[in-house]
Amino acid sequence: MGSRLDSNPSFWSSVFLAFRSLLWAVLLPGFIVGYVPWRFFGLGQLRVNLLSLQHLVGLFCIVVGIALLASCIWEFARSGRGTLDLWTHRGN
Repeated sequence: MGSRLDSNPSFWSSVFLAFRSLLWAVLLPGFIVGYVPWRFFGLGQLRVNLLSLQHLVGLFCIVVGIALLASCIWEFARSGRGTLDLWTHRGN
């Protein structure tokens, strides 16, 4: 007799959707706002000074942006059953 998880395709579909959403949430925005500035604009040499007001404001904006992106991805995946994956077509 199989476990309850084996017989529940909806559970595995949700797990796969969460994995895809997390993967694309890291790859697409991470590449554009992380790797590209670090590689091409010299942000690899930047040192964060937590005593600087400009650095604290910048870090605050980054944290707020990450929180907003995460909430959008969560809501999109939960209500629309979608993903940030540009190449996967969701058939009706």
